[in-house]
Amino acid sequence: MLLANKIHPTALANGLVPADIDVTPMDNSKSKKEGVSRTYKGFDGYVPMMSYIGTEGYAINFELREGKQHCQKGTVEFLQETIKLCHKLTDKPLLIRLDSGNDSIDNVAVLMDTGCFSLSSGTFAGKALNMKKIYIKPRIEITMQGLMLLT
Repeated sequence: MLLANKIHPTALANGLVPADIDVTPMDNSKSKKEGVSRTYKGFDGYVPMMSYIGTEGYAINFELREGKQHCQKGTVEFLQETIKLCHKLTDKPLLIRLDSGNDSIDNVAVLMDTGCFSLSSGTFAGKALNMKKIYIKPRIEITMQGLMLLT
């Protein structure tokens, strides 16, 4: 729909187009729906993986997941698919923002292979590799306007 309507996601002030990816627990307690199971938040439901692009937060990719599924399971494929979808909308460099539950060397490899910048609340990637194109948290604050390094 975004492509059909010729929508171009807006970049941050630094020129990077943000793509936010995270699981979002959904409470389906007391239901008998297929795939409903105990989530890491302590209720029965689903933990869909969702991704949004641009400062506007356009929905770009979604995957319904069982509540018991770990956030990293299937994430490499989801990340690859999301990056491909993002590149259909923009030629600008991407800033992939992930939760620390996805702080995995497998994800880092995808990000490096695709030339994406990344921001994670975890520290594994920075300890494992000396990467030029990956933003690693020592003390970074995410704001609606972009990134701010705290000293």
